[in-house]
Amino acid sequence: MMRRLNALAIAALVLASANLATPFNSTPSTRAQDQQSSSSPRLAGCDQGPTNSQTNQIFDLDHIAADWGVFCEPSPTTGGYATWRKQNIVNPSIDGEALEFALTGGAPYSNIHCYRNLPPNPNTIALTLTVTFLLRPGPACTDLQTACVQALEFSASKWQNQQRYEWAMQWEQVGGACPHWRYWDATRRDRWVDLKPPQPPIPRAERWYTLRLVGEIWHGQVRYVSFEIGEQSAPAYKYFFGPLDIAPVTSTGHLSLLAVAVQLDGNSEQQPYSAVLDQIALEQSSQPGFLGLPQRQYLPLQLSQATSPIYGCP
Repeated sequence: MMRRLNALAIAALVLASANLATPFNSTPSTRAQDQQSSSSPRLAGCDQGPTNSQTNQIFDLDHIAADWGVFCEPSPTTGGYATWRKQNIVNPSIDGEALEFALTGGAPYSNIHCYRNLPPNPNTIALTLTVTFLLRPGPACTDLQTACVQALEFSASKWQNQQRYEWAMQWEQVGGACPHWRYWDATRRDRWVDLKPPQPPIPRAERWYTLRLVGEIWHGQVRYVSFEIGEQSAPAYKYFFGPLDIAPVTSTGHLSLLAVAVQLDGNSEQQPYSAVLDQIALEQSSQPGFLGLPQRQYLPLQLSQATSPIYGCP
């Protein structure tokens, strides 16, 4: 199964790409060939940093592909890397400009971690990550319902005072008895923890979904507040964590910044697929409970409505 990217490795990559006046120098890989679009500089190896400097933008973070970098994690079975594509597209999109990341092949179970760095804000203690996305099966994909996705991950991070505060959700299509959503807990051995019961809806190919993840830093802890996801034409499923507090992880160096990321995991055959991302936003606040939830009052763990069974799964 896919491993989660090592926090220190990601921190080192983000630090290396934080000042982008010069091209990002990745460690060359002899096992991968880049398949970036013409809008992305071709580099030796699989990794590629952003080519634009950080901006204070909050909304429409998907509009410029050059603002995004890619970190490649090797296959746990072969050590090889993914091939991939990064580009802006107008169709499909919600607002006329979307960002597409695609796994185009490479080693089985390899993945790409696609990230956008943002300037540090010491006063930020509450974040809301919003991503509208659509999954597209590649030409070799035989399952047009799931788009041949192994797993898809969405995250927001803040590095400050040698601490990394990370909030992340993963939809794992393959790996458990049933497709399921999980949240990231770096303090646990398995790191990814199932949401249960019950489960939010399972994304289907060629449909637009909007994901929203709300988190806070509360007494030095990573606090998960709520998670919601829904199709454009349907009510969103809302999951309240209770709240849930998790210790941050130690990050070496003097890294100080914010980042959003989407990770595409490949399956056992590394069948191609892409994720089209639109209307990406990272809203920030210096006050807790700032997004419509009463301050310090949370509903019990629940969903707004029941999920529909699929493949015999609850």
